[in-house]
Amino acid sequence: MKQIKIAENLPNDKDFNTLYADAGWGEVKPEVLKTIRQLTNFAVSVYNDKKIIAMGRIFGDGLHFGIYDVTVLQDYRGKDFGTVIMDKLLDWFDKQPNSPHLTLGSVSGSEKFYEKFGFKCCPFNDATTGINLGAGMKYCGRSKT
Repeated sequence: MKQIKIAENLPNDKDFNTLYADAGWGEVKPEVLKTIRQLTNFAVSVYNDKKIIAMGRIFGDGLHFGIYDVTVLQDYRGKDFGTVIMDKLLDWFDKQPNSPHLTLGSVSGSEKFYEKFGFKCCPFNDATTGINLGAGMKYCGRSKT
């Protein structure tokens, strides 16, 4: 790996879509990206030299917040970049006044990753097929150990 850089912002539109496409989520239109930028309270991007490799973001209204778009390029998964993102996001969240609520939606199979950060799982099953689609997850606080 070259030089890893962690930035507290969203990546540019091209890099955002690179991560989205790599995750299998398609491409986000420019007008939606503009709205995302306006509504995001805090974001983290990780670069290997100048190449985007991971991101995550939080948005909310001061009482309720959500973590969205935590994604790592497939070639960089399993190398703790998701953990870096989550730690930075939770560090920011834990400083918010008024004890706000924090939730996230996990893709199926990633629930255990988020549980290690203090999230509790609320499985979401498709009402028609019964297939597990992942989980809504509520932040209950990080372990002090």
